[in-house]
Amino acid sequence: MALLCRAGVLMALAVVACVFGASTAAQLPDVLFTVFPSPVLTDRHQDRINAILDTWGKGQRVVVVSSDADEQPNQGAPVWHIPDVTGKIGEEGMRAYLRKAMEESWDWLYRVDDCALVLLPNLLKLLEQHDHTRPVLVGSKIALPGTDKVYFTGGPGWAISRPAVQLFLDNWCPPSNAWFRDEVFDIQMHTCMVKHLGVQAESPRDEVDGVGAKFNTYSPVRSFKGPYDHWFENYKKAAKETIVNGRSCCARYPVAFHYVEAGEIRAFHRIFTEPHKWKAATAREKLDTLGSDVSPYSTHVTSEDDPVLDYLSEIRVFGIYSR
Repeated sequence: MALLCRAGVLMALAVVACVFGASTAAQLPDVLFTVFPSPVLTDRHQDRINAILDTWGKGQRVVVVSSDADEQPNQGAPVWHIPDVTGKIGEEGMRAYLRKAMEESWDWLYRVDDCALVLLPNLLKLLEQHDHTRPVLVGSKIALPGTDKVYFTGGPGWAISRPAVQLFLDNWCPPSNAWFRDEVFDIQMHTCMVKHLGVQAESPRDEVDGVGAKFNTYSPVRSFKGPYDHWFENYKKAAKETIVNGRSCCARYPVAFHYVEAGEIRAFHRIFTEPHKWKAATAREKLDTLGSDVSPYSTHVTSEDDPVLDYLSEIRVFGIYSR
């Protein structure tokens, strides 16, 4: 199935070709993006999908995964109707999703919530550093406190190589295995991959300070200003992962942010892909760009003196001029 017009893909490749060199643009990592509905404010699902397809998903191979049998394709992005994918996806839903994905051609499968911003050049640069012919899982690692269950949160997204998915499907645990029965099935999937199947798993950080996260569960503003929710702090602590607020909260070249609504997706995409305009804008203009319609898990910026306005100019995208 042709997911999107090849002309659109080539236009998108032109944006990031300078990162790798024009001669290698055709060899950029082949990623299939699968966007899941967030259980938070589900009535905003279509607005979020529109924002994604207008920004970071434009010209990319994007599929919307939905349990709503009435949901129709949007802007050329097909819909996979998979049962039980809103919230805690079950075993049958995950199995159906992975099998459906394996019918397509891709090197990397990227699972992400609809309330997320992906910085495409940064993602491609990161994936280029990994061998897609080997079982690999990349994302933001957390763990269930008091257990040995490892999990890569799907909010900002995780990328998984084709061999990792095939390895998992080939070694599916039988129904008699009580360990494998759980309502949060992607947690079980990642635990099985990492602890039992030897899949290489990475939760990448900033290349310089080793602190700032590449995959961020919260928006740039919430990550900078804090505080994080206690559940997130506990899950990261259980995974032995350090999280901070302030200027080291996120990698200089981050891959993704979660808990951002449609307006925030558009605003942050514009800020990070047109840094010269953000730098030249007045504080009042910056506040207007950010707007007031933010996720309940995000933070509304109201002061022209808020240091987060300057911090946003420090976030960089490969191949895009800044400073």
